[in-house]
Amino acid sequence: MKKFYLKNYKVIHHIFTLVMFIFALSLVGLKEIFFTSIPFAIMILAINYFIVKFCLKESGIDTEVEKQLKNIENKKESK
Repeated sequence: MKKFYLKNYKVIHHIFTLVMFIFALSLVGLKEIFFTSIPFAIMILAINYFIVKFCLKESGIDTEVEKQLKNIENKKESK
């Protein structure tokens, strides 16, 4: 499970944040706009992409994931 997360962490975080955006829009009452307005949906997707990319970089998850994957590879090679 850990290896699955490490290989797919960006996808997992993008999907989770997009779901949070849609939930927040539904709380405000704009959920219908997201599903009916293509320019608005594209704008939300673009904003989501850049926010997640920035947050992953600033939190240090990118470097930690690379380090963990190298540790797993080293353990696999040593056996």
